[in-house]
Amino acid sequence: MGPINGDGKYEYLVLTQALKHPTVVLVRDVGRYEGVYRAEITDYLDRYGYMNPPTSLNSPLHFVNTTSCVTSNEYYFDVGEEIVQ
Repeated sequence: MGPINGDGKYEYLVLTQALKHPTVVLVRDVGRYEGVYRAEITDYLDRYGYMNPPTSLNSPLHFVNTTSCVTSNEYYFDVGEEIVQ
């Protein structure tokens, strides 16, 4: 996990599986990531073997903006309702 920002939330999070593939880096602000954290995260992934040949073919990192996904599935926001069995 990255450093905590002014809102008390992590700037980034690295998720992976036991075999280090796939590896996902979640960031709050892509612009800030590019300017501040990209070199640090890339170095970490290289140093600890996350960027091995199968994972780094063509492009080592692929960027996706998932902002629109937050409101697309509201099923999971019903945490306060009782589950009827």
